[in-house]
Amino acid sequence: MPNAVNAHLTVRSKCDELCSIRCFVADAAKQAGFSDDDTERIVLAVDEACTNVIRHGYAADPSSTLSLHIDIQDDCFVVTIDDSGKQYDIRHHEVPNMHEYFQARRTGGLGIKLIKMLVDKIEYHRANDHNRLILTKHLPEANATTSSPSQVIIS
Repeated sequence: MPNAVNAHLTVRSKCDELCSIRCFVADAAKQAGFSDDDTERIVLAVDEACTNVIRHGYAADPSSTLSLHIDIQDDCFVVTIDDSGKQYDIRHHEVPNMHEYFQARRTGGLGIKLIKMLVDKIEYHRANDHNRLILTKHLPEANATTSSPSQVIIS
């Protein structure tokens, strides 16, 4: 059984903080019992989500902050990202046609698609001018018996 994890980190809305975020998430994921490969997937998903908050939600305003909380809930590794940046309703995010994307040699714009591929469940809530993004990954023991696709919940 993996060790219990309950960790919190608050950082300024600066790309320089992404390294601290990655280390924070990697340490917690390893403590929870994830393999190196799964740890890298979780770190990449959280990094992408936090990059979106910093660049788009806050428009790189370093006076703003975002908070991460990591916990184990119901055999799942749960990363909660809270911010007060611009609202972004992922229901309206169009996943690009990959054939057209590569033909046009575009860059960027694949973050939400990537996050959905890397975690098991995504929730988004907006209340009182605050955003909450919750990324959930089944713990290693649960992964062996669960093979359902990612789930997205928006409220």
